[in-house]
Amino acid sequence: MDAQLNSKEIGPPIRILNWSAWAPNLTAKAAWIDYLKSGTLSDVVVKKPPCKNVPEILRRRCTFVTRMLLETSLDVFSGTGVAPDSAQMVFCSCHGELQVLGSLLHDIHSEVPLSPTQFSNSVHHTATGYFDLVTKNKQTSRTISAGMSSFVNGYLEAIGLLKIKPDRACLLVMADETPAQPFAQDLKQPWNFSYAIAWLLELAKSNDRDACRLTRSESSAPCTFDDKPPLSFLRWFVEKEEHCTLKTPNWSWTWTKNHYRP
Repeated sequence: MDAQLNSKEIGPPIRILNWSAWAPNLTAKAAWIDYLKSGTLSDVVVKKPPCKNVPEILRRRCTFVTRMLLETSLDVFSGTGVAPDSAQMVFCSCHGELQVLGSLLHDIHSEVPLSPTQFSNSVHHTATGYFDLVTKNKQTSRTISAGMSSFVNGYLEAIGLLKIKPDRACLLVMADETPAQPFAQDLKQPWNFSYAIAWLLELAKSNDRDACRLTRSESSAPCTFDDKPPLSFLRWFVEKEEHCTLKTPNWSWTWTKNHYRP
């Protein structure tokens, strides 16, 4: 079936106000831009995000995933005119706090008393709670975990929040750390490094040339997830490619900007 014949536009046009990303080998936006072009990671490795804007009493309790989320989420508001306490939020992750879960399971097996901090940090939406505490944000937040479909589902959730509250921007964050054994051997993950990427989204006017439009079409092609969804989306946006197509089971999702549309 011709994908163009059954395509459907999903939601209103969206403007991406800013993006921020962090990985142990990619700690600055310039390094990310180089990586998206060349695929080469820096040899300099930073063990964990500094999170300088997070109070120390909270920073000490944060997991690695939460620190990555906070590092990118707090940075993405810079220069946008949007206050961190005013935005809605969607956090999506393929695996969530899998490292913490593995540590807890090891302690249970070893009959070691569980750490209350570790236990509280094992909940998938812990990271959004820390963001709310740091920014005093009382807006709506959502947490999405849908395996390799997490980014697409997170973007759809962000569209929904923007439609409900069109006067509020929406923070969309995707974060995952490299799974530890024994989980890694059975998990689909086409990249081999931990990362977090944050986008700040808002509703756009229909004639905004930089607005992004999303269409969905049926797809019978195998869904292998070899395209690294959030990285492919970021590459499309940064390199100003004509379109970005991501696949989930049974569906194909394509983003285009208004200035590429006929």
